Amino acid sequence: MSGRPVWLLDVDGVVNAYYAGWRREPHVVQVWSAADQYSYRIRWEPRVVDAINRIHHDRLAEVRWCSTWCTDIQNLQDALAAGPFRTAFPARANDLSWAEMKARAALEVLGSGRPLVWTDDEEIGAARERHPRLGDAERDGRALLVAPSGSCGLRPRDIRRIAAFLGAV
Repeated sequence: MSGRPVWLLDVDGVVNAYYAGWRREPHVVQVWSAADQYSYRIRWEPRVVDAINRIHHDRLAEVRWCSTWCTDIQNLQDALAAGPFRTAFPARANDLSWAEMKARAALEVLGSGRPLVWTDDEEIGAARERHPRLGDAERDGRALLVAPSGSCGLRPRDIRRIAAFLGAV
């Protein structure tokens, strides 16, 4: 493996979750989506964003947004004080689903020889089945795939697992 690990970070169900707070109520903000022409309620735990920012800024991993939010990411980053992080893709390709775009982003990271952390509440299980290389990379220690509960998002144990993986690669 060569290079700094890449963390592909989904938003909804990972950072934005109904029960996002750790032993207290989550923070709540409204974030405008120009793509949807709608303002979404985002519920988030500041300590999750702090941990993600710290991992990125300490160069333990390069965090990249890997989410349907990629086209509106600046508004979200501003609201959460996250990043700034690159996006895994600029917009959805007409011939691909979001799920396939996310899986391809993960495979691209592995193909580059860099270790992968991928956090997504919905797509990881199906991506493992469609793309056996993801499961292979997980088994041989090149990848950590974390699928948190979509209603709770990333929890302290998930952050500890990610930090331990990043410290080991």
